[in-house]
Amino acid sequence: MFHKDKTETTDTGFEYIPYKRLKRKQREMADNKNEYWRQKAARLGYGLDVLAHDGDRYVRAACAEVGFAPDVLFDDEDPFVREQVALSGLKLDSLIEDENCHVRAAVAKSGYGLERLCSDPSPIVRAAVAEKGYGGMLLVTDPDWRVRKAAAKAGSGLTVLANDSDRRVRESVAERGWALNMLAVDEDAWIRKLVAAYLMARGLTIREWVAENPDKCVAPAKMPTPEAIQDAEALGINTVSFA
Repeated sequence: MFHKDKTETTDTGFEYIPYKRLKRKQREMADNKNEYWRQKAARLGYGLDVLAHDGDRYVRAACAEVGFAPDVLFDDEDPFVREQVALSGLKLDSLIEDENCHVRAAVAKSGYGLERLCSDPSPIVRAAVAEKGYGGMLLVTDPDWRVRKAAAKAGSGLTVLANDSDRRVRESVAERGWALNMLAVDEDAWIRKLVAAYLMARGLTIREWVAENPDKCVAPAKMPTPEAIQDAEALGINTVSFA
């Protein structure tokens, strides 16, 4: 613990010791030639007023992580540093305008400006919005699979996404324990294995799952192949229902 009279506080409430008040070993860490130790010093709150101007972007990013000098670091030349400012929840009204999609995605991850960012031109940003469970059918039907997968992970539009054309999206639906009645015989072998593992972990057959979760059953867009049914049976999914 720091002595209160020796510390100051960042915009996120993190206590730090200004460089001029550091003890010898603390200063040695802040001055170390190895950037690893300077990053560690920043995360420990040693000399942030100096380290925020460090030549290494990871050191400056460590200062941003703890909420130091957002008025300076939000305009840093390196987008990674600006991203850390956004993730700390600071300067979001400015960073939502950032040219870098990863910075705008960090703004979305902080829960700011979601209504605007759900229409962002970058799928990376829209996926970050979808991860927050925001965007509704706009993002559930997004043309980019990464956005739809993020929506599925957040539990949005699972009934629609269970029939998605991209297997990576359907994987996330299966992992949520949704539409197992049809995904048990999905055309993709890995998805069938996911369903089998999900049922096995809960000691259920597919018939029992259907009985317990009628609201999660989804009608398939197409009938399964005989090979898929045979493989499902081999995995122990011995009763397939299209309820």
